Amino acid sequence: MSNKKVMDEFFLFWVAQLEKHGVTAKPAQIFNCDETGWCGKEESKVKVIAPRTGPVKQRRVLTADHVTALLCVSADGKTTPPCIIYKESFPHRTYREGVPVSDTGYVNTEIFCQWFLRGFIPNCGKERPVVLLMDNHDSHISLPLIQAARANDIVLVGLPSHTTHLLQPLDVHINGPLKQKVSKICNNLGFLRPGVAISKAKLPVIISHALDQTSPSSIKEAFRLSGIFPVDRKQIPDAELVPPTIDVSLPQDTEPIRSCHACGSFIGDNPLVKRGLVPRHLWDILVPPPMPAAPIKKPSAKIVATGRVISSDDILESLKAKETEAAERKVAAETRVKEREEKRKQRLDHEAERLSKRQRREHEKREKDLERENLRRERQTFGRLADKKYTCGLCGIRARVNDEKEGVEWYGCDRAEDCKRSGWYHFSCLSESEQMSLQESLDTGSEWIGFKSLAYKFINKTLCCLR
Repeated sequence: MSNKKVMDEFFLFWVAQLEKHGVTAKPAQIFNCDETGWCGKEESKVKVIAPRTGPVKQRRVLTADHVTALLCVSADGKTTPPCIIYKESFPHRTYREGVPVSDTGYVNTEIFCQWFLRGFIPNCGKERPVVLLMDNHDSHISLPLIQAARANDIVLVGLPSHTTHLLQPLDVHINGPLKQKVSKICNNLGFLRPGVAISKAKLPVIISHALDQTSPSSIKEAFRLSGIFPVDRKQIPDAELVPPTIDVSLPQDTEPIRSCHACGSFIGDNPLVKRGLVPRHLWDILVPPPMPAAPIKKPSAKIVATGRVISSDDILESLKAKETEAAERKVAAETRVKEREEKRKQRLDHEAERLSKRQRREHEKREKDLERENLRRERQTFGRLADKKYTCGLCGIRARVNDEKEGVEWYGCDRAEDCKRSGWYHFSCLSESEQMSLQESLDTGSEWIGFKSLAYKFINKTLCCLR
């Protein structure tokens, strides 16, 4: 994207924004912010002279985790306090509640917004408006950030994609020398104290010391070399720009180019000859090889070809719409989760009910099988049931044909036709007095009427034989 057309359009846009907000001649109100980082693997440019006989090793004195520094400078040579971003936690303790967390050690939307509120606004001066120049990274664009910028009369200006190495002052003349100074300080500490290792807790002190060595004149030079202040398009030489891939001055064909899939020759006139890129006598030689048509790639929506005002009404409304859409998607997702959970619960309840019914049926089946098995065993042991009239008048158990063999004694009432019950009884079911009466009747051969002597006791229970 860093071609002549993009550069010309950006400088026209930048001049218009400076004139619109009245800061063309106010360098104290023009700022630039950017991030730079250390991963602990930076190599020093210091030359070490050693004998060839043995190996030469360089001690690493920086931490191995990635650490990011968010820097901000103004066109009049001032700097704001840097924001140091660690990975996952502070060097010596975990994050407290309410502190933004970076899982990777790089800046994110929440951290950038907190830096803007707590680090930039209190240190950018009282003069308004203020123009803050930065890249168009996603972490720099959020609804709370834009609302805070508009509330404090701060204009956020985004650079075109792939142009920060030429247009961003911090990238042009500040970040590189700053990292060299930090590396030099760390290596000097390593030479002075061979056993020292710079931990994450000490790195901010070194960065602050290196940043203090950056003079205001160097910061002003960075803004001048990038053509940001004073505004000068000539500071970006055309030799550093990417040449255009298509010469737009040549006539463009409106008809699609067709070629034979077998031999690769063009169907119709050779478009290279029509554009004057190939002489006509080479028409049959310079033919593209046969190949299928390349799929048309969809341009990335994140690439910003021109400069833009990030705090403008259009982007604010777009972010509000995206936030509303995201909230609706979140509500819809939560609703779907609840519906799935409710359906899952209903399915589990239904399965539990089916399991309960199946277990109940199995239990009833086992009970019936056990009852049939008991009856079968009783039938095998005591034989089949006798006539219904041979039923004990007290316990209600029906007699079996093998009771006599099994020693089960049955006695009948001599007046069974008048007995309200069957008239037959187990000897063991009779009371002691009735057993004595029955035994006396058997010994003397007299008549025995069941329960006659105890009628007054058992009349309410209908266990007696009444005439």
